[in-house]
Amino acid sequence: MYLDKKISKKNIVAWQSNSGWFYLTIFNSTADSSELMRIDLPNGVKSFQIEPSLQSTNIGLRLNNPISHHTISDNGINEIITISMHYPNLFLSEYIENNPSLGTVITPKVSASYKDWMYISGFIFTLNGLLSQSQNKTNRQTITGLVLLISTFIADKLFNN
Repeated sequence: MYLDKKISKKNIVAWQSNSGWFYLTIFNSTADSSELMRIDLPNGVKSFQIEPSLQSTNIGLRLNNPISHHTISDNGINEIITISMHYPNLFLSEYIENNPSLGTVITPKVSASYKDWMYISGFIFTLNGLLSQSQNKTNRQTITGLVLLISTFIADKLFNN
């Protein structure tokens, strides 16, 4: 959301009601409701309402699905605030499975290449650590490489069956 002046995050409050609405209140601000009504709504939003008052601007978004939490951030440079709404992980995995055009969910069968990369990374860390360590002292690279190799081997044996 673009603002005409910088607003402190302490003057922004957001919450989700049990009725499916997400509310945002920006204190010490006024809004041009005609300008805000021209915004194209994303797919996850059913409807949108604005209630300007003398001391604040109240915005309501009727969501298709409930969110698990939200974050409010500003970039500290200009008059832009971002409200990120986060869906529960279960909802996202179901959504991806039901919309194959978005990609695929990683399963153990698909992740064979990740296993190979873990073995290669572990080998490289271990080799680099061994080549650069001092005489009687094992460095962190060697330990990291060995941990990667051992944990990948264990996971490979556990999940291959």
